[in-house]
Amino acid sequence: MRLPRIVGGFLVVLAVMATSPVLGADLWVAGWGSHNVLRYDADTGAFLGELVPNGTGGLRNAHSIRRGPDDRLYVTSNNNAMVLRFETNGTLVDTFVTPGSGGLFGPADGIFGPDGNFYVSDIVVGQVLRYSGVTGAFLDVFVPAGSGGLSAAEQLEFRGGLLYVCSGDGTVKRYDDATGNFVDTFCSGGGLSGPHGLLFMPGDDILVGSFGGSRQVLRYKGGDGAFDSVFVPTNSGSLTQPHHMVYGPDGNLYVASFGNNRILRYDGGTGDFIDIFVGSGNGLASPSAILFEEVPSSVDDLAGNASSLEIQSIYPNPARGSQTIELRIEEPGTHTVGLFDAQGRLVQNFRLTDRRSGSHSFDWNGRTASGQTAAGVYYLRPATESTSQGVKIVRLR
Repeated sequence: MRLPRIVGGFLVVLAVMATSPVLGADLWVAGWGSHNVLRYDADTGAFLGELVPNGTGGLRNAHSIRRGPDDRLYVTSNNNAMVLRFETNGTLVDTFVTPGSGGLFGPADGIFGPDGNFYVSDIVVGQVLRYSGVTGAFLDVFVPAGSGGLSAAEQLEFRGGLLYVCSGDGTVKRYDDATGNFVDTFCSGGGLSGPHGLLFMPGDDILVGSFGGSRQVLRYKGGDGAFDSVFVPTNSGSLTQPHHMVYGPDGNLYVASFGNNRILRYDGGTGDFIDIFVGSGNGLASPSAILFEEVPSSVDDLAGNASSLEIQSIYPNPARGSQTIELRIEEPGTHTVGLFDAQGRLVQNFRLTDRRSGSHSFDWNGRTASGQTAAGVYYLRPATESTSQGVKIVRLR
């Protein structure tokens, strides 16, 4: 494991030991038809219970589930046009995006962008809306309906200065991630129909789920978006209407099979069917999104890609309200920083997913992972065994 070092400001190096076990890992599945989020064991697929019970906070047709930079869960509620925010224990925090805000009609995916704001695709109107990443207030229409032929906007992903959007016209479209201007139609052909999910493979090729038509997972070249091959064939392992895909901790591909209430597992390199990882039952209906999540209990359990970042400022500090952490990322990727109390106990972790090189920021509202607030001294530091390095954050009463 690489140790942290100080250069200029506070430069921390995040590293993961290849031999370190993944502790407390959950698989969280959003149920579109069951209006909930369910928990499963990430190793065995065993049902663990409801994380977010049916209808909590008015949840109707849970469409996507994402973890935000504040370490909370953001769930799009498709039927009533809002986004709900939850603690990682399933406790409702608030309605982050209020019903119909900014003309929102059918929220599909919600994701934090490189500017720290929150982007929501609208499958009904066929546009992408932008909201404040701190308050959830509407900012603007980032990608208008019909831009570049966009329709029935589904999954969103930011990568390499671009926003990738699954479009109902059977394509994946790309937009400038700073302006929202249309760049090109990137993925098309190969029988793609109604794409609902996309996933970047190692080496930058792209997997796209064809929800309609052939109902298979297709592979496209990362360089020019040209069709490459059928990665998961029609009906492989009983696949029906692939909706969302992720790589698991084991490196294999997990696909939400929307049409038959299952999570299917495939070889991450070949696409060969392995097993039905989560079967139907236990209150799951129409799985729409998957999230593997570690529940860290100590500094050694924090995960992140081997990468470096420099924490440049924290303001205001000390404070009673929200505090902004500004940092500079040197290597693109996913970064995790832990927050510890004065006794060295992990109380919160901040995960910055798919961030490009450059300046970034996130806000901390003073709450721990359990939702508690407490005055005192805290330390922000990397996922290493060292306990001597850290940036002090002071919370006032």
